[in-house]
Amino acid sequence: MTFTLPAQVRTVFGKGVRTLRKRGILPAVLYGGGKKNIALSIIEQAFEKIRKGAGESSLVELHVEGEGVENVLIHDIDRDPLTHRPRHMDFLRVRMDEALRVAVPLRFEGESPAVKEGGILVKVMHEAEVEALPANLPYEMVADISRLAVIGDRLTLADLMLPKGVSFVGDSESVVALIEEPRAEEEVPPAESSESAQIEAIEVAKEKKEK
Repeated sequence: MTFTLPAQVRTVFGKGVRTLRKRGILPAVLYGGGKKNIALSIIEQAFEKIRKGAGESSLVELHVEGEGVENVLIHDIDRDPLTHRPRHMDFLRVRMDEALRVAVPLRFEGESPAVKEGGILVKVMHEAEVEALPANLPYEMVADISRLAVIGDRLTLADLMLPKGVSFVGDSESVVALIEEPRAEEEVPPAESSESAQIEAIEVAKEKKEK
């Protein structure tokens, strides 16, 4: 699937960027690949649509008006800490004939028989680093936890299905998820009732007064 995103060369900088954001236009920058950096303007709605489909590990065709088409990755997104809306993003140029290393999100699916029996599923990894040509980079990878049948079972990177042309970076035996025994609840001694404490305090006070 090809993701395409239109963009324009940005001529507004500094405080003027606030005006762009109010109009639903986001500032961005395109860099890398041994070429000049280009300041861009991106329609927020169009960017969010592409981001949901491509993520930060899938190739995007950036159509820059007056500059042509660039193959890029969404490299970084600056978001508002309160609204979580994007405020600025970076696009990294890539060469189609050079392999890249990127972190790809893991999606857990299926039902674990061990969990049904009371075991606890521990997700050790939420993303995995892979290496591939830009055209082969996956959006996500599926981790099937239905393979975890009994307590102590583990799911490793080697158990995941890799798309063609993609390889893991690092040890393929790295644990993705595992099943632990259910934790026993600690017995808490019953607290002394406030009524009993009050009665005891009255009796002690009475004894002292008689003496």
